Amino acid sequence: MSWPNPDLPLYGLTPAEADLATANFLWRLRAQLIAEGGSPNSPDCETLWQWILELPIWAARIPPTEEEEERMRRVRARADRITARIAAEEAAAAAEEAARIERRRALSRLAELRRLVRRCPLYRQWEGREGRDRFESVWDWEEGVEHLRTLFPARR
Repeated sequence: MSWPNPDLPLYGLTPAEADLATANFLWRLRAQLIAEGGSPNSPDCETLWQWILELPIWAARIPPTEEEEERMRRVRARADRITARIAAEEAAAAAEEAARIERRRALSRLAELRRLVRRCPLYRQWEGREGRDRFESVWDWEEGVEHLRTLFPARR
């Protein structure tokens, strides 16, 4: 196939003529959808109508009616609601993932602290499981961790 292709229907048209041909095509497609039993308010017809109205030639020559403006406001409001819902779902998923990661880090930190405490001589002095559980319940985890880390540096 050689370029330019003279078989293309819009070949050689000015931009305004191309817009008019496009609008005509979209209008006929919308009319065909309605003739086949579709509703003029169906999403497909609404989309076609929106595309027709967004063509530069129509925007410049034919101002939209109040009904069309109201329809466009409804379409934009619906799109905004959908966008907001999707953004909220994505934010909730991100927050849930961050909470899961933070929970995993906290459990890992707690396990590390318990390992350090069990190495502490004071912990070993308490007798039996009951005494050790009581020791862990009164141990000041936040203050004691730095002291334990100095006593028992991490092995490399």
